[in-house]
Amino acid sequence: MELSLLVKQILDDSDVPDLEEEINQLVYDLYKLTSAEIKLIEEETSQT
Repeated sequence: MELSLLVKQILDDSDVPDLEEEINQLVYDLYKLTSAEIKLIEEETSQT
């Protein structure tokens, strides 16, 4: 299957945002980030 079709399929999957949030939380915990650091990261990465 073509890569762009796979990417579209992943982006269209309604479970992806939930999984992404879970992964983000695990990474934040792993690096023991503060709520201020997490807020900064989320603000910076939400700018598209």
